[in-house]
Amino acid sequence: MFPQIVAAVLLLLSARLAFLSAPEEDNGLPEKPELSQILQLFVLGVCYIFLIGKFGFLIATFFSTAVVFRLFGLRRPMGLLIVALVTPVLLHVVFFVLLGLFPPFGEWFDLIDILQGG
Repeated sequence: MFPQIVAAVLLLLSARLAFLSAPEEDNGLPEKPELSQILQLFVLGVCYIFLIGKFGFLIATFFSTAVVFRLFGLRRPMGLLIVALVTPVLLHVVFFVLLGLFPPFGEWFDLIDILQGG
């Protein structure tokens, strides 16, 4: 549940930041490109929560990381591949190895099972 809780909190905080940080004379909505990014991040957050439940932490974070970095401007395929590979591994090591949290396992498939030989 930890990654899902973090994703939900990030969604709430980003929505709060987007709508409450607008100047008083605005209509309360950010400019069109920013609003589009907010909606894309919201959809990605919902998809990420679904993917974690079905495919586990590593696969869900791999795909979500690539989409987020592409959304925020990283366009080089090799750069996207590198961050998509490194981010889930680093997060796995920090949260599930060093801190001892239990990773969310996938219902349909989980890469952790294969990597641990189970």
